Amino acid sequence: MVSHLFSPAAASGSVVDRGRGPVPPRFGRLAALAVALALPLLLLLCFWVYRPGLAGGFVFDDQINLQVLGRIGGVVDWDTFRRFVFSGHSGPGGRSLALATFLLNDIAWPSDPWPFKWTNLCLHLLTGAILFWLLFLLGEPRRAMIPGGGAVAGEDLRGWWFPALMVTALWLLHPLQVTTTLYVVQRMTILSTLFVFLGLLLYVAGRLRLGEGGRGWFLMSAGVGGGTVLAILCKENGILLPLLAVLVEGLFLRRRVPWPRGRGKWVWSGLFLGSPLLFLSGYAVWSWDAWVTGYRLRPFTMPERLLTEARVVWDYLFGILQPRVFGTGLFHDDYVISRSLWEPVSTFWAVAGIGVLLAAIPFLWRRHPWVAFGVAWFFTGQLLESTVIPLELYFEHRNYLPMVGPLFILVHLLGRVPQRLQRLARVVLLLLVAACGAMTHQAALVWGDPDLLAQISVIESPDSIRARQFVADRWSRKGHLAEALAHLTAVGDRHREAMGLRLERLQLLCLMGRLERAEVLEVTRLMPASVYDRGATTGTLRVLRGLVDEARCPAALGMQEYAALVEAALANPGFQRDGLQLGDLYGLQASLALARKDLNGAMAALDQAALYLPGSVDIPLMQAAWLATAGLFDEALGYIGRARTIDERWGGLYRVRAADIAAMERLIRQDRESRAPSGGGREAVPSPSTKPLGEGGDSG
Repeated sequence: MVSHLFSPAAASGSVVDRGRGPVPPRFGRLAALAVALALPLLLLLCFWVYRPGLAGGFVFDDQINLQVLGRIGGVVDWDTFRRFVFSGHSGPGGRSLALATFLLNDIAWPSDPWPFKWTNLCLHLLTGAILFWLLFLLGEPRRAMIPGGGAVAGEDLRGWWFPALMVTALWLLHPLQVTTTLYVVQRMTILSTLFVFLGLLLYVAGRLRLGEGGRGWFLMSAGVGGGTVLAILCKENGILLPLLAVLVEGLFLRRRVPWPRGRGKWVWSGLFLGSPLLFLSGYAVWSWDAWVTGYRLRPFTMPERLLTEARVVWDYLFGILQPRVFGTGLFHDDYVISRSLWEPVSTFWAVAGIGVLLAAIPFLWRRHPWVAFGVAWFFTGQLLESTVIPLELYFEHRNYLPMVGPLFILVHLLGRVPQRLQRLARVVLLLLVAACGAMTHQAALVWGDPDLLAQISVIESPDSIRARQFVADRWSRKGHLAEALAHLTAVGDRHREAMGLRLERLQLLCLMGRLERAEVLEVTRLMPASVYDRGATTGTLRVLRGLVDEARCPAALGMQEYAALVEAALANPGFQRDGLQLGDLYGLQASLALARKDLNGAMAALDQAALYLPGSVDIPLMQAAWLATAGLFDEALGYIGRARTIDERWGGLYRVRAADIAAMERLIRQDRESRAPSGGGREAVPSPSTKPLGEGGDSG
């Protein structure tokens, strides 16, 4: 006789007598108390496991997404609120709801990371609680739908708490979740998943109510419709909710919970399940050219990404089913790209393995539907970020939603053991949960110490440029410039073509007083042919500009040498393919012209920047300020009109820069009125700005 952890009798301890029905388990009240306390105790355990990680700092993309708070002077009124919340550039949807939640922790920048991480952890726990109730509701055999409703004899609702709790516990405590939970900006992923789980929970509750003859249409509509919208406002993966609802319907509900008679089923399904899927397909067709163009900024092509992602997905699966503390982490930019089906040869086996799994889903659905469901859930969750969209290759947070599938299969398979081994299966599951908790606690200790995190990152990924840059930044902040330089040199010897590394090396040598002009000239000479590094190059060029203004190393890097560096960067094909960063470079070129008191040259450079940053309000505002300073008020007001047009076109109903534009116009008019009738331009010009023009959402 084979039992199952997902059976009421096995999970509740009931014994079923075919003649008399279920025999109530002993200690029924004690069991009920255990069920009631299990989830709260699990959430408390999870909080304790993650607690050391709250002491950590901001990492990687955190500053890029949150530093807008500093640029706008903090969120102090409705205008600055709109400007921050609608400044998102992490995805095509802007992720405004997720950005709004950051204001719960601080309204200015720089900030303390502890409140941000604490909120992330609380949201992680809440998401886990919703997942538990979703699985609990799905696992209930519920109604065999005899006339009049009612549960079939032998069904015990309490029997479903243990497998649901085990899947939830493994999901909450899995070490792969650390890089989502303690990585502040990944709140976008957490919130999107939270609304997906909540939407599915409402959908299932509505379907069950509908199957019992009640009114469940509103719950179903709120779950799928409202959940999808809220999830997308946090991260675009939320569009997958209708697909997951189809999976849930196909496995859990279709045969056991009938739809009411009439056309309601088809109308509702078409509106709330079919329409989002059609929208997703239409968006893919509409975005295809942009995706193809996006590969021009990547070191791989679309076919190469698809081949590489086959290996990445298997790495994800092994990481889920074989959790480990180290060997995973923040940085995976050193992941080997699959250049063909045989390079490396593991690519062939990865592609073949995925093909077998996908082809097996229809057959598994008939004989082992639980396995089919887990496989389909995992690959559906990877559909956006692990296929054709030109994203980076590997990030652990991409498993936050898909992980439920493999864990679901794992718990199910352990529950398929013979009846005499059921208790052993439970012990094994509890040991797995304990092991995951211990490993996650160890990882949280590392994340709670930024210096240790940086060192571990280098140990895990010695060939990762970002890991070396991360640890070099930590050493630099502590004033240990020689150690920082050593890390950049170590990785630079293996990546001599990396543009960002060369510029960061110049920065450190300048700060140490060891920069020689010959090295600056060599970097300038190699810059046009170097490998393009989007963020590191423009960011470091802005830092170098500050060092030039401070005359930190005038003999080696003066204004003339710096201008040559910018010109060399402009000649790099990588920048020529990246309008956002190219606009930033023209902004730097404009500030150089202004420093030479060449207003015409500065205006021409900003006009070029505007071509590549058509949604930037900052560019015409800057031009208006410069023209007004020179006494050219009519021309300045013309650029104010241009800024207002851009804000109306790109800001839509939100008009996020309307207050800034009005304030600048008011200052210009006041300045014009204060001048003598003869006008006369001022000799002084404003200080050159090195503000990145393409960041902070102004590019639309």
